[in-house]
Amino acid sequence: MHQITDIWEKSRVVIMDVDVQGAHTFMQTYPKESYTIFIKPPNLDALRERVQKRDGNSITPDDLDVRMEKY
Repeated sequence: MHQITDIWEKSRVVIMDVDVQGAHTFMQTYPKESYTIFIKPPNLDALRERVQKRDGNSITPDDLDVRMEKY
């Protein structure tokens, strides 16, 4: 993550689009520098559709069910 610290050293802001797990990891790594904004999908069906569209064939139905349970 040296790219992020390089940007911060130039007094710039880093904006990242990550999932919940990525945000959690980032917040653990940089607890004082992290601010998070979560945008909630309109409903569970929309979230399921977004995940399937993004991950395509790489996500199994069981994995998708686990992701939906966390919502």
